Amino acid sequence: MASINLSENLLVICSSQHINLFERQDSLLNYSFLSSFDITTIEVTLKGNKKKKTDQDKILCSSLSNNSKYLAVGTTSKLLLIFNLNENKELSQPFYCELIKAPTKICFLNNESVLVSNRFGSLFKFEISESKISEGVELLGHFSMLLDFCISPNGKFVLTADRDEKIRISRFPQAYVIEGFCFGHSSFVKSIAFYGDNKLISGGGDSIIYVWDLNLFKCISTSCKVSETAIRKVGVVKIVEGETSKEGIICLPDQSSSILLFSLNDQLQMTKLCSFNCSIQNEYIFDFAMDMARKTVLCVGKQGIYYFQPTTINLPSTAISELKFLQFSPPLNNFILNELNLCEDQLPLNSLYKIPLNGKNLEDYKNRKEEKLGEKKKKMLGEEEEN
Repeated sequence: MASINLSENLLVICSSQHINLFERQDSLLNYSFLSSFDITTIEVTLKGNKKKKTDQDKILCSSLSNNSKYLAVGTTSKLLLIFNLNENKELSQPFYCELIKAPTKICFLNNESVLVSNRFGSLFKFEISESKISEGVELLGHFSMLLDFCISPNGKFVLTADRDEKIRISRFPQAYVIEGFCFGHSSFVKSIAFYGDNKLISGGGDSIIYVWDLNLFKCISTSCKVSETAIRKVGVVKIVEGETSKEGIICLPDQSSSILLFSLNDQLQMTKLCSFNCSIQNEYIFDFAMDMARKTVLCVGKQGIYYFQPTTINLPSTAISELKFLQFSPPLNNFILNELNLCEDQLPLNSLYKIPLNGKNLEDYKNRKEEKLGEKKKKMLGEEEEN
């Protein structure tokens, strides 16, 4: 899986086993290559001088600090890697720590601490110094896989989304205090993002965008079903027309070559404004990121890096616009493009759907359960005989 991170002057593209770092030139839409790093070359020594192999490691998620000093990367071998980007912004050997489970998201809380969610349902906080990561502190836990999280604009709450169709609102950093839940999704919640100070948008396995009033923990608006696949990611952008702007909602459907743009009017009605499509056949957009002003969106796909800028608030619902290629000087080399093309999703969204336990599925489930219980009894009897 490929991911994209953007700061004021840096662009980071993570693809499979490589991290590629670019620097912005005279405009936001022109970048030059700085350095690359292969995570399989890292020599990892854990407690007790235990060596850990990284030759088959893959990147799962990544995050760039706001001051562009640190890059955090989570891997399939359950490692948290921290790269200290020096003044020359070169990628060198990272410092690291071992995670208890594979990470699902990494996000910098500030320039010196990072939050990491995992497949076990936990959210951890790690403190970072010049060349060291503190032991992680568990802030909260869900009974199912955590898929996304975010901190409220005022910094007082942490919101977490999981595979069990719910969004939890907890105090921060006293995350053991639960303020409430948002219920309404009929499948897993893959992505959440703040819309203003007191509203949240979400999307996931039911392919519907939800808008929540966080004062009431209540859904106040929904879109129609936006695609035949799950929603991979949602975000909030600025839609600009002249000197005025308003907030818009974007979503990336899974296994799609398009990003969809919606608006929310004063009556809380959601309207589709535009579909930003890639004209290349068999393209697959993995991820998107926005500039600080949220007026330009950069996307990484199997066949390149793209961008679009929402610049009008009066597009008809049938409007279609084209994703444009981001400019690189010199152009992206074939190695980067080939690795992007070979990227695979390490957590396919189709695997997150739950199989309803009814009819034949329920019968099969009971049979498997009886088989497991039988195997467990045999094992226990064997251990008793040995004793």
